[in-house]
Amino acid sequence: MIKEGIDELVAKLPDRQRQVITLCVLQDISPEDAGKRLRLKEESVKSYIRMAVKNLKKYVNETGEEGTA
Repeated sequence: MIKEGIDELVAKLPDRQRQVITLCVLQDISPEDAGKRLRLKEESVKSYIRMAVKNLKKYVNETGEEGTA
């Protein structure tokens, strides 16, 4: 049940953020290796991770607010 919820939230992310989160978080690949796969600098990968985490938190908060309304 939790995995389905995570998959739904990750699916809402913009393409690059979704790719980076899938590789670095869900598949446990280093930002350096993810960057090589996606042809991005390691710093860019880390930046996408930060943006994705911010968006995921926003999505979770939105979902939580809907549940209490």
